[in-house]
Amino acid sequence: MLFFKQKKQEENTALDAETRQKIVVTDIEYLEDQLDLIDLTEQDLIHIRSFQPTIQTFIDEIINIFYDRLMKIDDLKQIIETKTTVEKLKKVVGNYLVLMFDGNLNKEIIEKKRHIAKIHFNLGVEPKWYMGTFQQIQTVIYKKLLQEPNITASPEQIAVILAKFVNLELQIVLEEYEYQNRLLIEQRANAVKQELKDKISFITTKFLQLTQKSTDNMQAVQQTTEQLNETIR
Repeated sequence: MLFFKQKKQEENTALDAETRQKIVVTDIEYLEDQLDLIDLTEQDLIHIRSFQPTIQTFIDEIINIFYDRLMKIDDLKQIIETKTTVEKLKKVVGNYLVLMFDGNLNKEIIEKKRHIAKIHFNLGVEPKWYMGTFQQIQTVIYKKLLQEPNITASPEQIAVILAKFVNLELQIVLEEYEYQNRLLIEQRANAVKQELKDKISFITTKFLQLTQKSTDNMQAVQQTTEQLNETIR
């Protein structure tokens, strides 16, 4: 937690001790520069945790917006309906979004973020569609939080905190997309190499077979010639 910058206590932080105790930030030192860049602090995560009950209450509405927007794109609709079902995806991503707002950052949480990104990558959802629909989710969440009387953060703070948090989410998504793309390129390159290797092996085997056959033919000719010479003698 050392990489979190200390914020001045300018805001109303009347968040209960139980909420504070649930915040866990461990084993993600490799994200330190990214967290510093967007200025995501521990206090922000405490607020994020306080947002979770509202997210859980309206999760169906939030997730419906995400997939309703995706399903309006014909190519994506065809891909999703071919490979899985929208209801299945809604359940997976809905559970993930609720978990996303528990305020914790650790290797397990980051891996879950990457896993969700990988699911959409494998479905063929391009980054532009993912990012565009996430913007809609952010807008809906912001509006719902403004209506929640128990939220202590001001509208400006809510907007900034959500922007930071979604920014981190999209950074991780884009990193995973890039990783999966590199992996796919390597797999295709290895497949081409293997195919080329198999073809070379096949050609070599055929060449050896032809060489052996030629050798056998030459030996047969030689043997026939010797027999003919013997007959002549």
